[in-house]
Amino acid sequence: MPEAYIDGSAIPYCKINFLRLSWTVKESCQCVRGVGLSSDQPPPADKSAPPPRPKPEPVRKKDAADTLIAILDGIERFKAWRDAPPAPRPPQKPKVVPRFDIQQFPDAMRAEAMPVAAKLMERWFAGQLNYSPTDADEDNEINQDGNPYPEGMIDRTTIKMKWVLSYGRAKRAYDELIETRIYNERAYAVLQRRLRPYADRIDLKPWDLCASDLHLLHKHFQFQRMPVGVTLAEKNGMIVVPSYALADVAGVRWLDSPVVVGASVPSSIYEEGKVFFPVRNRDFREWQLKHKRGGDFIIFSNYISLRLPMPIRVFIG
Repeated sequence: MPEAYIDGSAIPYCKINFLRLSWTVKESCQCVRGVGLSSDQPPPADKSAPPPRPKPEPVRKKDAADTLIAILDGIERFKAWRDAPPAPRPPQKPKVVPRFDIQQFPDAMRAEAMPVAAKLMERWFAGQLNYSPTDADEDNEINQDGNPYPEGMIDRTTIKMKWVLSYGRAKRAYDELIETRIYNERAYAVLQRRLRPYADRIDLKPWDLCASDLHLLHKHFQFQRMPVGVTLAEKNGMIVVPSYALADVAGVRWLDSPVVVGASVPSSIYEEGKVFFPVRNRDFREWQLKHKRGGDFIIFSNYISLRLPMPIRVFIG
């Protein structure tokens, strides 16, 4: 592997404010060449498989001969240690940039005040191999084997709406959804299409039809949604940049290599925690194919029940 070095090109980066949970653009970080993300750490233990039973070792009773042999062996080892020449000094190890394995990503998330995201990421690493080969398969929840996502790949407990709505952008999107978006023409057309198969029914209760299952409810009766204003810095990137900060770093190829922040001398790259590594979607997919683990899964929060201030009347005759 080539020796790591700083190429000297200063570029901006985004830094989190832990008190305000906001991001600002800082000047500047520098690219580090000759190092890359590691994927060598073995995956977590598969908790779905029972652990193998240990084989009991036969018990052998010790006698006087065993004790005498142990004493003589100890004497010989002591003589060998006493008469051995002094050990040569070990050669000085070359300096290396501390490795960052992709499975350390959840730890990095917690360090950046993202504990919920870290928990979800740990679940992904520990899961069975499950992913959609194409965007169409992902939309239809079809995995690499051509089967629907297993029930174990649907999370209904981790995310709570109270936590989601504690973020300003999410709360603003939610308010816009229930105040205006569900009343527009496009939402009305989708709602007509969803309800038309039940035109002959006098009473319709989607929640009962779906057996109180949020997954089925979204699949058969969802008619409007509202995106939250977060923009990916690069199409294949896993580093997320808020939309208000992205304009300041647009055009900067800051995901091409690891970076070091505030480096004044080359030796800074050999210090723990000084070098930051980009993690992309393709890095996770490569890890899946290498270790045959890693499960993409669907997340549903708990639901909020509310009465609309203005009812939606749908004509489906």
